[in-house]
Amino acid sequence: MKRILLLAIALCLVTAAAAQQNTDDLPTEGNIVQKMNYSDKTGSHQVILTQWTTDYIGNGGAKFLDANLRAYDYLLNGQPVLFWKIQDWQKSCSEYMSVEAKFVEKSLRITDLDHNGISEVWLMYRLRCAGDVSPATMKLIMHQGKSKYAMRGKTKSFDEGGSYTMDKAFETLPRSMRDYAVDMWNEFITGYAQVKALSNEETVF
Repeated sequence: MKRILLLAIALCLVTAAAAQQNTDDLPTEGNIVQKMNYSDKTGSHQVILTQWTTDYIGNGGAKFLDANLRAYDYLLNGQPVLFWKIQDWQKSCSEYMSVEAKFVEKSLRITDLDHNGISEVWLMYRLRCAGDVSPATMKLIMHQGKSKYAMRGKTKSFDEGGSYTMDKAFETLPRSMRDYAVDMWNEFITGYAQVKALSNEETVF
């Protein structure tokens, strides 16, 4: 009886420690623009989105900009472990051009469309280096567990762009997931100067 009581106390302490786990210091690069927690049968997770811009002087003294973004999924069962990571960038953009590597606001979503107990994590972002309002590169990424699926294409700016291509892995998914991806794409398809992306000053928790 005493052993059972001690075991119960130990389990309570472990549970309390997990509940109070500090996730403020998880390793990331850049400026945090959004965090989201979710749980499924793989455990408790936190998704963190970051983005930042750096500049440098190239040959001949010209100034260039690099825009970067990262998405991290940390598994929080006990000691935090990096479950998956996405990284992308827009490199070597002249200071006279508009550069961005930004997550699309409200595109980070958690679903379980196939009801298998493993969440789908959805996000979208845009990459661009241009001096006008032409379409930007846009990507939709979905992770289910550690499996990654992607759609790539262009935003729609006035009468240009809007097309996308699903990778081969995406084509193997159930119809419900493919339809959801297309709906998301169409929701955020509007191009540069018409869709608002998260800036480093707009932190959402």
